[in-house]
Amino acid sequence: MSAFTLVELLVVIGIIAVLIGILLPALSRARAAARTVACSSNLHQLALATQMFAQEHGGCLPKAQNNGAAVMKGWNARVSKSWEFSEPFWAWEHVLMKYVKNNKQIFADPADPSPRIRYTWNDSMANPPVPDTTYDNIPACYRYNWNNEIYDPNIAYDQRLFTSPKMTQIRPSDQAIIFADGTAGPADQINYMDVNQPDYNHFDVKNSDGRYNIGHKPYTSYENPWNVSYRRHSHTLGFWSDATALKNGRANYAFLDGHVETLTWNETWVSLGDKKTPWQLTGFGPWVGW
Repeated sequence: MSAFTLVELLVVIGIIAVLIGILLPALSRARAAARTVACSSNLHQLALATQMFAQEHGGCLPKAQNNGAAVMKGWNARVSKSWEFSEPFWAWEHVLMKYVKNNKQIFADPADPSPRIRYTWNDSMANPPVPDTTYDNIPACYRYNWNNEIYDPNIAYDQRLFTSPKMTQIRPSDQAIIFADGTAGPADQINYMDVNQPDYNHFDVKNSDGRYNIGHKPYTSYENPWNVSYRRHSHTLGFWSDATALKNGRANYAFLDGHVETLTWNETWVSLGDKKTPWQLTGFGPWVGW
């Protein structure tokens, strides 16, 4: 039996190289799709956890922070019936942990390979209200679409009311975004969220004077696109500020009814009637037009 000739061997190697060139992009796309699906599952579970929270707390959704009661004055004065959470362990992540069985990986987006970790600052606090202060070292991959502060420059901060919304106030629930991919790690390439910037757990949709501004172009000032990683599931489109990435970048968005969609930034701007969008804090605070 004759051996392969050099030409035949080179042909075989060439065919293998071509097959690898064909298969690798497909495998890469399959892995990216799997990460998007896993992220969607996480967001779905967070949305369901929010619903379960509401069922046990008089129909109220959690606030972004200071969940000591449905209505708080300033940071820590409980106005309505007290809830079971204590400062500082009362952000939306803290209060939902129970409903995801304390599984921190629900907060970790597999499409964000190097997320920040939230709430490490309270690990060494004196006289903590919980035995283990590190239990809330949670991946900072997602953001909550609720800020809950009524802005009034004539009211001192410690006199302002922070009110938890009712599930029934958010209609239609299948069009109201409640969670989304939030900028966190270096993979998101957002300068605003570099190591020297704070990590908000909610969407910051206010101007510097406290008024709401929800203009939807993700590259203009004071409109805070940095809160949403609007290209997390399409990093291959290029740098975050490239025109193609801005137009076609896709992220996952969880809606209050529990379903999750992978959308472009502009696709999230669906009118709920009379200049209201899923990004408006429905029924709370002034709204600044386009």
